[in-house]
Amino acid sequence: SSEGQGYGMIITVLMAGYDSNAQKIYDGLFKTARTFKSSQNPNLMGWVVADSKKAQGHFDSATDGDLDIAYSLLLAHKQWGSNGTVNYLKEAQDMITKGIKASNVTNNNRLNLGDWDSKSSLDTTPSDWG
Repeated sequence: SSEGQGYGMIITVLMAGYDSNAQKIYDGLFKTARTFKSSQNPNLMGWVVADSKKAQGHFDSATDGDLDIAYSLLLAHKQWGSNGTVNYLKEAQDMITKGIKASNVTNNNRLNLGDWDSKSSLDTTPSDWG
């Protein structure tokens, strides 16, 4: 799931001082997140990581996972900079502005459950308030 992907990405950045392969592992996790893009907004990750290539791009997003991934990208920029194979800062900015803000913020400035949820919805998940 995108939530698990985001957790893994955050943990990997935090382990950078303890594992010399952390950036390589992180970049692999990021590549996976970008492979399974949301069917609604390509700047977000689809909430499902499926075994079949046919499943890529066929799932919409889950905001909690997208927030974790965006946060991990900001941490990665702080940890390694953005001059390597991945420009972490640009990826984070695109995900936040073109993804989360564009698709998941309601008219009353609440977060939707995902890019599939109505812009006027008052739905939320308990984890959004934890």
